[in-house]
Amino acid sequence: MPPGAFALTSPLHGSSAQSLTPSLQWDPADGATGYRVEIATSASFGTADVVDQTVTGATTSFTVAASSLTAGVIYQWRVTATNGALATVATGAPRRFSSPYLVTGAHGIGVTPDGAKLVVASDVNNGPIAIITLASHAITASISTGVASQPMGIAVSPDGTQALATLLTNGSGGVNGVAVIDLVHNAWLRNISDPCVGTTLGDVAYLPGGTEAVIPDLSSGCSAMGMSRFSLAGGSSFTFVNFNDTNDPNGVAVTPDGTTALVTMELSRKVYKVTLPSTVTPISVPSTSAGIAVSPDGSIAVVAGTDVDVIRLADGSVTTISLTSDGPGTDFHNVAVTADGSKAVVVGTSTIQVLSLATRAVLSSYPATTGTSVALSPDGTTAFVTDQGNGWVRVLQIP
Repeated sequence: MPPGAFALTSPLHGSSAQSLTPSLQWDPADGATGYRVEIATSASFGTADVVDQTVTGATTSFTVAASSLTAGVIYQWRVTATNGALATVATGAPRRFSSPYLVTGAHGIGVTPDGAKLVVASDVNNGPIAIITLASHAITASISTGVASQPMGIAVSPDGTQALATLLTNGSGGVNGVAVIDLVHNAWLRNISDPCVGTTLGDVAYLPGGTEAVIPDLSSGCSAMGMSRFSLAGGSSFTFVNFNDTNDPNGVAVTPDGTTALVTMELSRKVYKVTLPSTVTPISVPSTSAGIAVSPDGSIAVVAGTDVDVIRLADGSVTTISLTSDGPGTDFHNVAVTADGSKAVVVGTSTIQVLSLATRAVLSSYPATTGTSVALSPDGTTAFVTDQGNGWVRVLQIP
Protein backbone atom coordinates (compact mmCIF):
# COMPACT_ATOMS: atom_id res chain seq x y z
CA MET A 1 0.00 0.00 0.00
CA PRO A 2 1.45 3.46 -0.92
CA PRO A 3 1.94 6.12 1.77
CA GLY A 4 -1.13 8.14 2.73
CA ALA A 5 -1.99 11.63 1.49
CA PHE A 6 -0.10 14.54 3.06
CA ALA A 7 0.44 18.25 2.48
CA LEU A 8 3.30 20.72 2.22
CA THR A 9 3.20 23.30 5.03
CA SER A 10 6.09 25.75 4.62
CA PRO A 11 7.04 27.96 2.84
CA LEU A 12 3.65 29.26 1.72
CA HIS A 13 2.90 29.00 -1.98
CA GLY A 14 4.31 32.02 -3.79
CA SER A 15 6.47 33.18 -0.89
CA SER A 16 9.00 35.72 -2.12
CA ALA A 17 10.94 36.32 1.09
CA GLN A 18 12.82 33.06 1.60
CA SER A 19 16.45 32.90 2.59
CA LEU A 20 18.88 31.09 0.32
CA THR A 21 18.91 28.23 2.85
CA PRO A 22 15.17 27.79 3.50
CA SER A 23 13.64 25.09 5.67
CA LEU A 24 11.04 23.10 3.75
CA GLN A 25 8.37 21.44 5.88
CA TRP A 26 5.48 19.04 5.33
CA ASP A 27 2.97 16.93 7.22
CA PRO A 28 3.77 13.26 7.88
CA ALA A 29 2.33 10.67 5.52
CA ASP A 30 0.95 7.47 7.00
CA GLY A 31 3.07 4.48 6.07
CA ALA A 32 6.01 6.49 4.72
CA THR A 33 9.53 5.25 5.36
CA GLY A 34 11.18 8.26 3.75
CA TYR A 35 10.66 11.36 1.63
CA ARG A 36 12.19 12.59 -1.63
CA VAL A 37 12.64 16.39 -1.71
CA GLU A 38 12.99 18.14 -5.07
CA ILE A 39 13.59 21.81 -5.90
CA ALA A 40 13.63 22.77 -9.56
CA THR A 41 13.58 25.74 -11.91
CA SER A 42 10.64 24.20 -13.77
CA ALA A 43 7.45 22.44 -12.71
CA SER A 44 8.53 19.55 -14.93
CA PHE A 45 11.36 18.72 -12.45
CA GLY A 46 13.78 16.00 -13.59
CA THR A 47 16.58 17.72 -15.51
CA ALA A 48 15.42 21.04 -14.01
CA ASP A 49 16.18 19.82 -10.46
CA VAL A 50 18.74 21.81 -8.48
CA VAL A 51 18.07 19.77 -5.31
CA ASP A 52 17.09 16.09 -5.24
CA GLN A 53 17.56 14.61 -1.78
CA THR A 54 16.02 11.80 0.22
CA VAL A 55 15.38 11.91 3.96
CA THR A 56 14.55 8.75 5.87
CA GLY A 57 12.39 7.84 8.81
CA ALA A 58 9.89 10.26 10.36
CA THR A 59 11.72 13.47 9.34
CA THR A 60 9.30 16.02 7.87
CA SER A 61 11.63 18.92 7.14
CA PHE A 62 14.64 19.66 5.00
CA THR A 63 17.05 22.61 5.14
CA VAL A 64 18.57 23.56 1.80
CA ALA A 65 22.35 23.71 1.77
CA ALA A 66 24.19 26.94 1.10
CA SER A 67 25.07 27.70 -2.53
CA SER A 68 22.25 25.54 -3.87
CA LEU A 69 19.91 28.43 -4.68
CA THR A 70 20.19 31.84 -6.36
CA ALA A 71 18.42 35.06 -5.37
CA GLY A 72 15.77 36.15 -7.87
CA VAL A 73 15.08 32.68 -9.26
CA ILE A 74 11.56 31.31 -8.86
CA TYR A 75 11.80 27.71 -7.67
CA GLN A 76 9.24 24.90 -7.71
CA TRP A 77 9.36 22.34 -4.91
CA ARG A 78 7.66 19.09 -4.12
CA VAL A 79 7.98 16.21 -1.69
CA THR A 80 7.23 12.57 -2.46
CA ALA A 81 6.55 10.10 0.36
CA THR A 82 8.07 6.69 -0.30
CA ASN A 83 7.55 3.20 0.99
CA GLY A 84 9.66 0.67 -0.84
CA ALA A 85 8.67 0.84 -4.52
CA LEU A 86 5.48 2.81 -3.78
CA ALA A 87 5.21 6.60 -3.62
CA THR A 88 2.74 9.44 -2.99
CA VAL A 89 3.31 13.04 -4.08
CA ALA A 90 2.21 15.73 -1.61
CA THR A 91 -1.25 17.15 -2.21
CA GLY A 92 -1.09 20.53 -3.95
CA ALA A 93 2.50 20.10 -5.09
CA PRO A 94 4.42 21.72 -6.57
CA ARG A 95 4.63 25.01 -4.70
CA ARG A 96 6.70 28.07 -5.63
CA PHE A 97 9.09 30.25 -3.65
CA SER A 98 11.92 32.70 -4.30
CA SER A 99 14.61 34.63 -2.46
CA PRO A 100 14.70 38.41 -2.97
CA TYR A 101 17.46 40.51 -4.43
CA LEU A 102 19.05 42.64 -1.70
CA VAL A 103 18.97 46.40 -2.44
CA THR A 104 19.09 48.69 0.59
CA GLY A 105 16.03 50.98 0.68
CA ALA A 106 14.64 49.54 -2.56
CA HIS A 107 11.92 51.96 -3.69
CA GLY A 108 11.25 52.82 -7.34
CA ILE A 109 11.80 50.08 -9.91
CA GLY A 110 11.73 49.70 -13.68
CA VAL A 111 12.53 46.99 -16.19
CA THR A 112 14.07 47.56 -19.61
CA PRO A 113 11.86 46.79 -22.64
CA ASP A 114 14.03 43.81 -23.57
CA GLY A 115 13.61 42.34 -20.08
CA ALA A 116 17.37 42.27 -19.52
CA LYS A 117 17.79 44.69 -16.61
CA LEU A 118 16.07 45.96 -13.50
CA VAL A 119 16.69 49.55 -12.42
CA VAL A 120 16.16 50.09 -8.67
CA ALA A 121 16.28 53.29 -6.62
CA SER A 122 17.93 53.01 -3.19
CA ASP A 123 15.84 55.37 -1.07
CA VAL A 124 18.52 56.10 1.54
CA ASN A 125 20.89 59.01 2.13
CA ASN A 126 23.13 59.38 -0.93
CA GLY A 127 21.57 56.19 -2.24
CA PRO A 128 22.70 54.78 -5.58
CA ILE A 129 20.74 53.41 -8.52
CA ALA A 130 21.19 49.64 -8.64
CA ILE A 131 21.27 47.72 -11.93
CA ILE A 132 20.31 44.05 -11.71
CA THR A 133 21.16 41.91 -14.75
CA LEU A 134 18.41 39.31 -14.92
CA ALA A 135 20.37 36.74 -16.92
CA SER A 136 22.94 36.42 -14.12
CA HIS A 137 20.67 37.51 -11.24
CA ALA A 138 23.48 39.79 -10.10
CA ILE A 139 23.71 43.46 -9.15
CA THR A 140 26.10 44.52 -11.88
CA ALA A 141 26.23 48.27 -11.20
CA SER A 142 25.65 50.72 -8.36
CA ILE A 143 25.38 54.21 -9.84
CA SER A 144 25.86 57.29 -7.66
CA THR A 145 23.94 60.47 -8.46
CA GLY A 146 26.78 62.52 -7.00
CA VAL A 147 24.55 64.55 -4.67
CA ALA A 148 23.12 64.31 -1.15
CA SER A 149 19.73 63.09 -2.28
CA GLN A 150 17.56 60.00 -2.00
CA PRO A 151 16.43 58.35 -5.26
CA MET A 152 12.69 57.64 -5.18
CA GLY A 153 10.76 56.85 -8.38
CA ILE A 154 12.13 55.17 -11.51
CA ALA A 155 11.08 55.35 -15.16
CA VAL A 156 12.82 53.56 -18.05
CA SER A 157 12.87 55.20 -21.47
CA PRO A 158 10.81 53.59 -24.25
CA ASP A 159 13.95 52.46 -26.07
CA GLY A 160 15.60 51.18 -22.89
CA THR A 161 18.75 53.29 -23.23
CA GLN A 162 18.10 55.63 -20.31
CA ALA A 163 16.28 55.84 -16.99
CA LEU A 164 15.07 58.66 -14.79
CA ALA A 165 15.20 58.65 -10.99
CA THR A 166 13.40 61.29 -8.96
CA LEU A 167 15.54 62.78 -6.19
CA LEU A 168 14.67 64.07 -2.72
CA THR A 169 17.36 66.25 -1.14
CA ASN A 170 18.62 65.18 2.28
CA GLY A 171 21.28 67.74 3.01
CA SER A 172 23.62 70.47 1.83
CA GLY A 173 24.36 70.09 -1.86
CA GLY A 174 21.35 67.88 -2.43
CA VAL A 175 18.99 68.14 -5.38
CA ASN A 176 15.22 68.04 -5.57
CA GLY A 177 14.83 66.93 -9.14
CA VAL A 178 15.60 64.08 -11.48
CA ALA A 179 18.74 62.07 -12.23
CA VAL A 180 19.32 60.85 -15.79
CA ILE A 181 20.97 57.43 -16.03
CA ASP A 182 22.68 55.90 -19.07
CA LEU A 183 21.59 52.25 -19.20
CA VAL A 184 23.87 51.36 -22.10
CA HIS A 185 26.98 52.07 -20.07
CA ASN A 186 25.38 51.90 -16.60
CA ALA A 187 26.49 55.44 -15.77
CA TRP A 188 25.12 58.68 -14.33
CA LEU A 189 24.68 61.39 -16.94
CA ARG A 190 23.34 64.48 -15.14
CA ASN A 191 20.87 65.81 -12.60
CA ILE A 192 18.00 68.12 -13.47
CA SER A 193 16.89 70.46 -10.67
CA ASP A 194 13.20 71.14 -10.23
CA PRO A 195 12.16 74.84 -10.28
CA CYS A 196 10.48 74.40 -6.86
CA VAL A 197 13.25 73.79 -4.34
CA GLY A 198 10.71 72.57 -1.77
CA THR A 199 8.97 69.98 -3.89
CA THR A 200 8.90 66.28 -2.98
CA LEU A 201 9.10 64.22 -6.15
CA GLY A 202 8.06 60.59 -6.15
CA ASP A 203 6.79 59.36 -9.48
CA VAL A 204 7.98 60.08 -13.03
CA ALA A 205 6.97 58.93 -16.51
CA TYR A 206 8.42 59.32 -19.99
CA LEU A 207 6.44 60.59 -22.93
CA PRO A 208 6.60 58.11 -25.82
CA GLY A 209 9.30 59.92 -27.77
CA GLY A 210 11.74 59.53 -24.89
CA THR A 211 12.88 63.18 -25.00
CA GLU A 212 10.39 64.53 -22.45
CA ALA A 213 8.94 63.40 -19.14
CA VAL A 214 6.24 64.38 -16.65
CA ILE A 215 6.24 64.48 -12.85
CA PRO A 216 3.63 65.27 -10.19
CA ASP A 217 5.04 68.55 -8.91
CA LEU A 218 4.72 71.99 -7.35
CA SER A 219 4.91 75.18 -9.39
CA SER A 220 8.16 77.13 -9.70
CA GLY A 221 7.09 79.40 -6.85
CA CYS A 222 6.07 76.36 -4.77
CA SER A 223 2.60 77.87 -4.47
CA ALA A 224 0.46 75.51 -6.57
CA MET A 225 0.12 71.75 -7.03
CA GLY A 226 -0.10 69.93 -10.33
CA MET A 227 2.17 68.38 -12.94
CA SER A 228 5.36 69.47 -14.67
CA ARG A 229 6.45 68.52 -18.17
CA PHE A 230 10.12 68.93 -18.91
CA SER A 231 12.68 68.36 -21.63
CA LEU A 232 15.58 65.97 -21.11
CA ALA A 233 17.79 67.66 -23.68
CA GLY A 234 18.52 70.82 -21.71
CA GLY A 235 16.74 70.14 -18.47
CA SER A 236 15.70 73.76 -18.03
CA SER A 237 12.40 73.75 -19.89
CA PHE A 238 9.66 73.06 -17.32
CA THR A 239 6.00 73.63 -18.14
CA PHE A 240 3.63 73.50 -15.16
CA VAL A 241 -0.05 72.52 -15.24
CA ASN A 242 -2.02 73.73 -12.21
CA PHE A 243 -4.63 71.40 -10.70
CA ASN A 244 -5.95 74.00 -8.24
CA ASP A 245 -5.92 71.34 -5.56
CA THR A 246 -4.35 71.51 -2.11
CA ASN A 247 -3.34 67.86 -1.71
CA ASP A 248 0.00 66.45 -2.76
CA PRO A 249 0.01 64.79 -6.22
CA ASN A 250 1.37 61.24 -6.13
CA GLY A 251 1.50 58.82 -9.06
CA VAL A 252 1.70 59.51 -12.78
CA ALA A 253 1.15 57.50 -15.96
CA VAL A 254 1.06 58.40 -19.65
CA THR A 255 -1.09 56.83 -22.36
CA PRO A 256 0.84 54.95 -25.07
CA ASP A 257 -0.01 57.56 -27.71
CA GLY A 258 1.37 60.34 -25.53
CA THR A 259 -1.74 62.48 -25.67
CA THR A 260 -2.74 62.12 -22.03
CA ALA A 261 -1.09 62.09 -18.63
CA LEU A 262 -2.86 60.95 -15.48
CA VAL A 263 -1.90 62.06 -11.97
CA THR A 264 -3.33 60.78 -8.70
CA MET A 265 -4.21 63.17 -5.87
CA GLU A 266 -4.41 60.77 -2.95
CA LEU A 267 -6.28 62.63 -0.21
CA SER A 268 -8.65 64.31 -2.65
CA ARG A 269 -9.66 60.89 -4.02
CA LYS A 270 -9.18 62.22 -7.51
CA VAL A 271 -7.28 61.42 -10.65
CA TYR A 272 -6.39 64.38 -12.85
CA LYS A 273 -6.57 63.63 -16.54
CA VAL A 274 -4.32 66.02 -18.44
CA THR A 275 -4.95 66.14 -22.17
CA LEU A 276 -1.57 67.47 -23.19
CA PRO A 277 -0.44 70.10 -23.17
CA SER A 278 -2.70 71.54 -20.47
CA THR A 279 -6.39 70.60 -20.49
CA VAL A 280 -7.26 69.29 -17.03
CA THR A 281 -10.22 67.01 -16.25
CA PRO A 282 -10.64 65.81 -12.64
CA ILE A 283 -12.05 62.30 -12.17
CA SER A 284 -13.40 61.36 -8.74
CA VAL A 285 -12.65 57.86 -7.44
CA PRO A 286 -14.14 56.19 -4.34
CA SER A 287 -10.78 55.14 -2.88
CA THR A 288 -7.69 57.04 -1.90
CA SER A 289 -5.52 57.14 -5.01
CA ALA A 290 -1.81 56.34 -4.98
CA GLY A 291 -0.18 54.35 -7.80
CA ILE A 292 -1.57 54.42 -11.32
CA ALA A 293 -0.94 52.50 -14.53
CA VAL A 294 -2.44 52.65 -18.03
CA SER A 295 -3.36 49.63 -20.15
CA PRO A 296 -1.26 49.05 -23.29
CA ASP A 297 -4.16 50.04 -25.54
CA GLY A 298 -4.71 53.26 -23.59
CA SER A 299 -8.36 52.51 -22.88
CA ILE A 300 -8.24 52.28 -19.09
CA ALA A 301 -6.27 53.50 -16.12
CA VAL A 302 -5.85 51.29 -13.05
CA VAL A 303 -5.58 53.13 -9.74
CA ALA A 304 -4.40 51.54 -6.49
CA GLY A 305 -5.82 52.86 -3.24
CA THR A 306 -8.03 51.36 -0.55
CA ASP A 307 -9.24 49.07 -3.32
CA VAL A 308 -8.50 49.19 -7.05
CA ASP A 309 -10.40 51.60 -9.28
CA VAL A 310 -10.51 51.07 -13.05
CA ILE A 311 -11.18 54.24 -15.05
CA ARG A 312 -12.51 54.08 -18.60
CA LEU A 313 -10.64 56.98 -20.15
CA ALA A 314 -13.13 57.62 -22.94
CA ASP A 315 -15.85 58.75 -20.55
CA GLY A 316 -14.28 58.81 -17.06
CA SER A 317 -16.53 56.05 -15.69
CA VAL A 318 -15.12 54.14 -12.71
CA THR A 319 -15.40 50.48 -11.68
CA THR A 320 -14.03 49.29 -8.35
CA ILE A 321 -12.33 45.92 -7.79
CA SER A 322 -12.48 44.89 -4.13
CA LEU A 323 -9.30 43.28 -2.86
CA THR A 324 -9.33 40.05 -0.88
CA SER A 325 -7.54 41.53 2.14
CA ASP A 326 -5.82 44.79 3.04
CA GLY A 327 -5.44 47.27 0.21
CA PRO A 328 -2.19 48.48 -1.27
CA GLY A 329 -0.06 51.01 0.57
CA THR A 330 -0.02 54.71 -0.08
CA ASP A 331 3.39 54.88 -1.72
CA PHE A 332 4.17 55.50 -5.37
CA HIS A 333 4.26 52.95 -8.22
CA ASN A 334 2.16 50.29 -6.52
CA VAL A 335 0.27 48.94 -9.54
CA ALA A 336 1.31 47.68 -12.97
CA VAL A 337 -0.52 46.20 -15.96
CA THR A 338 0.75 43.27 -18.03
CA ALA A 339 1.78 43.93 -21.63
CA ASP A 340 -1.28 42.12 -22.99
CA GLY A 341 -3.58 44.24 -20.81
CA SER A 342 -5.23 41.22 -19.19
CA LYS A 343 -3.97 41.54 -15.61
CA ALA A 344 -2.88 44.05 -13.01
CA VAL A 345 -0.45 43.44 -10.16
CA VAL A 346 -1.16 45.49 -7.04
CA VAL A 347 1.37 45.96 -4.24
CA GLY A 348 -0.13 46.14 -0.74
CA THR A 349 1.06 46.61 2.80
CA SER A 350 0.83 42.88 3.53
CA THR A 351 -0.14 41.28 0.21
CA ILE A 352 0.65 41.32 -3.48
CA GLN A 353 -2.46 40.63 -5.52
CA VAL A 354 -2.96 39.70 -9.16
CA LEU A 355 -6.22 40.90 -10.73
CA SER A 356 -8.06 39.99 -13.92
CA LEU A 357 -9.01 43.19 -15.72
CA ALA A 358 -11.57 41.33 -17.84
CA THR A 359 -13.53 39.75 -14.98
CA ARG A 360 -12.56 42.33 -12.31
CA ALA A 361 -11.65 39.44 -9.99
CA VAL A 362 -8.66 38.67 -7.77
CA LEU A 363 -6.76 35.75 -9.31
CA SER A 364 -4.20 35.23 -6.57
CA SER A 365 -2.84 36.82 -3.42
CA TYR A 366 0.67 36.40 -2.02
CA PRO A 367 2.07 37.35 1.40
CA ALA A 368 4.33 40.42 1.51
CA THR A 369 5.34 43.28 3.79
CA THR A 370 6.01 46.98 3.15
CA GLY A 371 5.45 46.63 -0.58
CA THR A 372 6.49 49.82 -2.35
CA SER A 373 6.70 49.64 -6.14
CA VAL A 374 6.21 47.11 -8.91
CA ALA A 375 7.50 46.44 -12.43
CA LEU A 376 6.59 43.57 -14.71
CA SER A 377 8.62 41.54 -17.19
CA PRO A 378 7.76 42.36 -20.83
CA ASP A 379 6.30 38.88 -21.34
CA GLY A 380 3.94 39.35 -18.38
CA THR A 381 5.11 36.27 -16.47
CA THR A 382 7.08 37.86 -13.62
CA ALA A 383 6.51 40.67 -11.13
CA PHE A 384 9.37 42.53 -9.44
CA VAL A 385 8.23 44.21 -6.23
CA THR A 386 10.32 46.52 -4.06
CA ASP A 387 10.11 46.19 -0.29
CA GLN A 388 11.67 49.37 1.07
CA GLY A 389 11.50 48.40 4.74
CA ASN A 390 13.44 45.16 4.27
CA GLY A 391 15.66 46.29 1.41
CA TRP A 392 14.36 43.61 -0.95
CA VAL A 393 13.28 43.21 -4.53
CA ARG A 394 10.79 40.36 -4.47
CA VAL A 395 10.32 38.15 -7.54
CA LEU A 396 6.96 36.47 -8.15
CA GLN A 397 5.38 34.44 -10.93
CA ILE A 398 2.21 35.93 -12.41
CA PRO A 399 -0.35 33.14 -12.87
